[in-house]
Amino acid sequence: MIHRTYGDAMRVFVGQQAAFSLTRFGDWPLVIPVFDGYHKENGFYQVMCLFGLIVVICIIECNADERGTRMDIDWAIASHRWLRFLHPALNRRLMRLNGMQNREDDEIRDRRIELRAAGYRFATDAPDFVNCNVMANNVVYPPLATSQSISLADFPEGALQRVEVADRTFLLRRQAGAVEIWPGVCPHEGAPLNAVDLRGSMLKCPWHGLECGPRRLLSGGASATVCGARLELSGTKLSIGPALEPNIVE
Repeated sequence: MIHRTYGDAMRVFVGQQAAFSLTRFGDWPLVIPVFDGYHKENGFYQVMCLFGLIVVICIIECNADERGTRMDIDWAIASHRWLRFLHPALNRRLMRLNGMQNREDDEIRDRRIELRAAGYRFATDAPDFVNCNVMANNVVYPPLATSQSISLADFPEGALQRVEVADRTFLLRRQAGAVEIWPGVCPHEGAPLNAVDLRGSMLKCPWHGLECGPRRLLSGGASATVCGARLELSGTKLSIGPALEPNIVE
């Protein structure tokens, strides 16, 4: 998984403007209560209570920079004055965690910039604590104006092939006179999917673990919608055209 900074977490409450979680830090047998809430359009705050003795208040904001956006994080530590000797060590630890978390998120942010440049959008472009914490299909694929087609005649039987066509990426496999099709872009947050992510018949996203099964097309059979496009098989020709709902989120 892409996020490894913190250990296991359980959401106790999730609403659009706030969330409350119990988080296990690393492998320690300790549970930290964490409260998240919005404080303005581009930022939220996070309150953590450590051992019932120390409170950490973090302010997280998303601000524009030359690459698009950056995450700015600041925090304050509060405790009884007898425990203030712990603040420098805790501050250093928070700085390391902040750096680790930013490095983990860099791949997601860079990927979103790349996909937006290709016309993709996301249901979480208007984020809240619900849509950011539910394993839903958030990718909105760019609409198709015309149909295109590709020949599968040279595709080896049983081999997974990565194909880019009509501003979309698919993983295809010819199988017993049919073709199996998986998205090449994870419908959750847009991670690139490849042959190494296939587990049996399921494609498992390396970012957050979403699993996608194949859509199976038969020649002359029913069409299927994958990555916001309608796919039809005729012999060895695969047609990719506009879906009935061009901005479908799968």
